[in-house]
Amino acid sequence: MSVKSNKSIGSLETWEPDDKSFSKHTFKDGTGETKPNEGSVCTVNIMPVGDMNVEEEDLGGYKLNEDVEVTIGEGDTKLSVLFDKVVTSLLLGETAYIKAKVNAKGQKVSEFEFKEKGLKFNVTLKAFDRASESADLEQDERLDRAQHHKEKGTELYQKGVLDFAQDRYEKALSYLKDMEPATDLPGELATRYQKLKCQCFLNLAACHLSGDEFDKVTENCTAALELEPDNVKGLFRRGQAYAKLNQYEKAKDDFTKAQSLDKDNKAVTKQLHLVNSKMQKEKQMYQKMFST
Repeated sequence: MSVKSNKSIGSLETWEPDDKSFSKHTFKDGTGETKPNEGSVCTVNIMPVGDMNVEEEDLGGYKLNEDVEVTIGEGDTKLSVLFDKVVTSLLLGETAYIKAKVNAKGQKVSEFEFKEKGLKFNVTLKAFDRASESADLEQDERLDRAQHHKEKGTELYQKGVLDFAQDRYEKALSYLKDMEPATDLPGELATRYQKLKCQCFLNLAACHLSGDEFDKVTENCTAALELEPDNVKGLFRRGQAYAKLNQYEKAKDDFTKAQSLDKDNKAVTKQLHLVNSKMQKEKQMYQKMFST
């Protein structure tokens, strides 16, 4: 989708976020003291300056040249992350000219490229309904938000969008952390909390396993197993990571325990055989080294 609009405005005072992902030049001040936050429902208008060759699916729910209602944090695309950062910097009614250091796919561009490839647009925050902060929520509301992010993360994982799936699981865990100490939770809520927290750690481990980040796999699986020591998925994924890290004894321990819990699990049995084979080859190699 190629969209072209007005030329940019003249020189104005510049504001940048800490990550320097864009510069903002306000030419119509907003009102009030609060700005949108994570979860805020906002009505926004984005007008490209020059050509903006973007695909609709990359906008993450945002639209160009028309008012659109979006929820901050729900886009799950690189461009929606940029737009969210821009919108959360605005006051109600504020209009600003944005020069972004990302291209039409939301990828960062260098200082030398951003004048040519960086996106430029005018944005207006027409209305917003600010979301409650986690500190202001009841425990069941925090759990519901965590559940929402976990489910969104699973949808993204199944589509192979691992970076945003990981972000969702981490958001879920942040809400669960705000529920601590869990010992104060009533029975049913405590059960849901523990189950969901374990699932988030296991799903994060799956994301890291796909990305060959094996140390992070063991870290997240260990956190899950602290909650559910007999969780076969946790033992299996941690065993896989240990094997990739050549920590065969630890891998064998995990696969052996997983097999004792689920004797018909063919994947566990296969991995246990592979680890035993590697341990045997390693033993033979050392014997050969020291016998010469």
